[in-house]
Amino acid sequence: MLKNNKLEAVRKDKRMTNRAFAEFIGIGETAYSKLKKGVLPTGEQTINKIETALPEYNIDWLLYGIEPKESKYKSIEREFPINQQNIEQPNEKEQINMLREQINLLNKTIERLEKQNDQMQKHNDQIQKHNDQLYETVVFLQDDVKRMQSQLASAGISPKEKSA
Repeated sequence: MLKNNKLEAVRKDKRMTNRAFAEFIGIGETAYSKLKKGVLPTGEQTINKIETALPEYNIDWLLYGIEPKESKYKSIEREFPINQQNIEQPNEKEQINMLREQINLLNKTIERLEKQNDQMQKHNDQIQKHNDQLYETVVFLQDDVKRMQSQLASAGISPKEKSA
């Protein structure tokens, strides 16, 4: 169960509806509603979806409101700016590892977007199938109307006349 989760704050910051935000992180709207209220236990799959959708946020902060350890120094850094020349730059190996992590996050995002695209394509296919069925029904009904009009005409009755 989640207490003090920040998902709602992030959703509002992104100016998204509950439904859009739930879809964005890859869960249903009802599940998101329960998740943000702390009613729904958070499984590993849900946590992975949130991490993939929101890589710019610390997962402990998002779910439990726990500030990352490095953030406790931000107020000190604002008061006493650090001279950038004194900061050690990451070595080549660290830079490669950071790039690999970024690539992994991007690949996860790509996978998520591809899944969403597949879902949208399936939805579009369903809509097209439904549209085709409706068109066939309309054509059938139009043929039926023409047949009935022909029957009325062969009986000498005008299709426009109202029966008494």
